[in-house]
Amino acid sequence: MRQTAEAISSATNARGRGWLAGLGVAIALLVAAVFWPVIGHAILNYDDYGNILTNPYYDPLTASNVAQLWRVPYFYTYAPVTYSFFALERWAAFLPEVRPPQVPLDARVFHAGNLGLHLAGTIAVWALLIELTGCRGASACGALLFALHPLQVEPVAWITETKTLLAGLFGVVALWQYVRFARCPSGDAWRWSRYALATGCLLAALLAKPSAAAIPLMALVLDRGWLECDWRLIAKSLTPWMALAAVIALLTKGQQSGESLEFAAPIWARPLVAADALAFYLEKFWAPCSLATDYGRTPRLALEQGYVWWTWLAPAVVAAAAWWLPIGRQYRVALVLALVALAPVLGLIPFGYQDTSTVADRYMHLALIGPALGLAWFLSRHRSPVWWSLAAIWLVGLAVLSHRQTAVWRDSETLARAGLAVNADSMMLRHILAGELENQGRAAEAVPLYEQAARLYPRSSRAQLRLGQSLAATGQSEAGLALIRKSVELAPHSPAAQRALAAALVERGQVADAIRYYEQAVARDPGGWRAQLALGDLLARSGRTAEAIRHYRGALEWQHEYEPTWSALARALTQAGDSTGAEQAYREAIRIRPEWPIAYVGLGTLYLQKGRARDALAPLARAVELDTQLLPARQNLATALAAVGRDQEAIHELEIVATSAPDDANVRYSLGNLFARQRQWGRAADQLRQAVAKQPNWIDARLALANVLAQDGAVANALKEYQEAVRLAPQRSDAHGALGELLARAGDRELAIQHLKTALSIDPNNRPARAALDRLAAKPPGNES
Repeated sequence: MRQTAEAISSATNARGRGWLAGLGVAIALLVAAVFWPVIGHAILNYDDYGNILTNPYYDPLTASNVAQLWRVPYFYTYAPVTYSFFALERWAAFLPEVRPPQVPLDARVFHAGNLGLHLAGTIAVWALLIELTGCRGASACGALLFALHPLQVEPVAWITETKTLLAGLFGVVALWQYVRFARCPSGDAWRWSRYALATGCLLAALLAKPSAAAIPLMALVLDRGWLECDWRLIAKSLTPWMALAAVIALLTKGQQSGESLEFAAPIWARPLVAADALAFYLEKFWAPCSLATDYGRTPRLALEQGYVWWTWLAPAVVAAAAWWLPIGRQYRVALVLALVALAPVLGLIPFGYQDTSTVADRYMHLALIGPALGLAWFLSRHRSPVWWSLAAIWLVGLAVLSHRQTAVWRDSETLARAGLAVNADSMMLRHILAGELENQGRAAEAVPLYEQAARLYPRSSRAQLRLGQSLAATGQSEAGLALIRKSVELAPHSPAAQRALAAALVERGQVADAIRYYEQAVARDPGGWRAQLALGDLLARSGRTAEAIRHYRGALEWQHEYEPTWSALARALTQAGDSTGAEQAYREAIRIRPEWPIAYVGLGTLYLQKGRARDALAPLARAVELDTQLLPARQNLATALAAVGRDQEAIHELEIVATSAPDDANVRYSLGNLFARQRQWGRAADQLRQAVAKQPNWIDARLALANVLAQDGAVANALKEYQEAVRLAPQRSDAHGALGELLARAGDRELAIQHLKTALSIDPNNRPARAALDRLAAKPPGNES
């Protein structure tokens, strides 16, 4: 039977879709094979620890804690999409059976996440190139150039650069959907849906990494240069994108605070710095060898060594050739596309990493779309097997280099040593290696690396600071403090240096000076909530409770889900007499970490202080349940139990405490009083004797012992204890009164009257002494009993 035209068309479309899916799978498998070794790599001490391991917004890992990252910056970067993604990975990677100092996270989860994002980004680039060139095979080659270039190893192998891959994925999808929108006829039902999807992806990219602000510029280049759309239509569609990027940039700038550049290039020199960066990227694109995570290409070095005066020639020659040679509009667009992708990180506007290097492999991630587009366009117009064979050879060579480069990122020590082989003067790589040695317990080996960095960079506050901290950690406190002071002198506006100096001064007991430096750090960087917390603790210790409360609340504005801050605030509010506020603060601490016993102890103790012993029972019992070795919790629980008449339970708790802390006089005193309430005079006397033996000058314990002895009929021994109490504390009215009463019972009328009168002379309101004296006065001598 003859097939119908519809059946033939359907079969052709099915074969086309199958071929397209197969090609996509082949691209993904090839890229995965090249980068697969990263799955087994470690978590690096190069920002990875701070981003995922010690990130306070993941401790505890709750939705409310992570949600704060949409409100405040972290690591001086506002990237809530990235940190939300990290939170999901951290949840999946947690290893509950692992305990510090081992890392309780499965690094494979994070590396698999990065590889997955890179694969998705590669497929998105392929889709974009198909949309622009119309050729699937040529676009596949372009996508492979994007994916397999060795400059991509850094963002794929480094967990911290998840932000680059996320921003890249969302950014490429935004560009793809924008091109589809721009090509749609005005009446197409899906046209504005594509624009909405593109805009949503742009927003996600901006919130994953601020430098994604280049994406609207890339869309402009494609819209005008490649699609040749009318300027008026471009203005209508891209003005919202430009506005959105500007708003996010302003928001990000406003959210970021604190660290400033040690050196910012003067405005006149910034075009030279940018041109030098372009020259570097041209070199590394065509000769991707000797790659490192720190090239040391800083504006200061570039200007001091003067190479910026001639390196600008390389990008200038390329630009002139592209302008004058008849290469075709599409290649010029591809070149400009790469240029605008790099624009935010060329140094025209200073950015934080420039203290280390203006250039980095990861900054080429989106920019590689330009060469990928150029290659795809070339192959789509040149079908000769020779060109396709040369392209294949090139891609295979790039794949081999990338596969080899992944080994450099295996762990922190390998990364640092490989980088130092490329850039022997790197301060950052020395610090990474030194930090890794410290993590391995080889602190003595780390010190020479810090010393080398400090010698190489004598004007660097960071270099002096890290050396100072290392020396202090290895017992050279004086030398360490001097270097930390020097770091503050080199960068007087650096909150990090000020915080470090304040912490060093605290260890030396110089609290007043430490408070001053913490105040300076907080004024410079209000978002440094740990400094606010430390400052609050010092102010509370110094009796400046109101100021401490202000700084605790300031810390909570930036990190609302940190239990120690709430507990510290509760203690300060208790000290200030605000028991209601203190109770609320303790409840917040418990909400955040319901498995942490300290806040329960604080809340129970607060209730005891307010005379609410029955309310104190539940939190104190919970604290004991959470940590059976937390002795203050048991002691306070015993106090609460005794206050509600549950003496036997109170005795049980105190006996457990006494077993663990046999030299604690307070426990013996409390036990003695409880046994006395039970009229177990012998056991009471035994406990009180131990309390007095531990603290012979404790008058209350001695008086309690004397009272128990008197009740037990050991009057002579009781008199000795009362007399010793009077000798140790001659101004204690109660001691004289008790001694007087017992002397009266013993028949020593004159001495009894003497002590009772002394008691009343010290405290006229001592009613027991007055009653005893009145009884003696009412009885003639010889009838005192």
